[in-house]
Amino acid sequence: SEVCHASQFPRPFHGGILQIDGTPGGTPIAQGLRNPIAVRCQKGHGLCFATELALDGSGSNGGREKIIPIRKGDDWGFPCCATTNQPYSGISGANCASVASEQVALLIGDTPFGLDFAPAAWPAPYSKSMLVTLHGQVSTWTGARVIAVPIQSNGLPETSSDIGSGTVPNFATGWDDGSHSHGRPAAVTFSADGRAFIANDQTGDIFWVAPAGLAPTH
Repeated sequence: SEVCHASQFPRPFHGGILQIDGTPGGTPIAQGLRNPIAVRCQKGHGLCFATELALDGSGSNGGREKIIPIRKGDDWGFPCCATTNQPYSGISGANCASVASEQVALLIGDTPFGLDFAPAAWPAPYSKSMLVTLHGQVSTWTGARVIAVPIQSNGLPETSSDIGSGTVPNFATGWDDGSHSHGRPAAVTFSADGRAFIANDQTGDIFWVAPAGLAPTH
């Protein structure tokens, strides 16, 4: 595992997002990430996003999973900082002032996997929202669900969190009922006809969801 060297700022590029542009090794775009899983670009705003799995077991030390915008030059702090101005507990001397701030923070163990954007044709409150599949905690699958984060007019998600007293709008639930009989949501993508396809990586099932007016008639 990567160790924080608090005096080493800016840190060397380890975990992060690269632009594959023909240069040897690619061009670093964002760094300070532990485990960026999915990348998806939103049409109409020139913005791309990633889901980030943070330090395992760090929920009591300031850690949080994140949905992040991908911006050139951003440093997300791993393994020194949980977020802006907040070193992980037990780490001293780390300057986290320049670490990027997330707008969507999730509990460690929510495990965000896939994301995609609902079309404008979907009704409120889901129109143009960001659907994110949460894989849930290892073993228990607690927190496995699909959330729908509202998107602002500038293309960025509204600030939301399920840490402390915060809430994140749920879209689909029921995977974490303790029975382990429903699998876990993994990937999500929208088809051209407006349906959201959600994949279950435990059973191999794929199901779709759409407003009644967008559902295929044949």
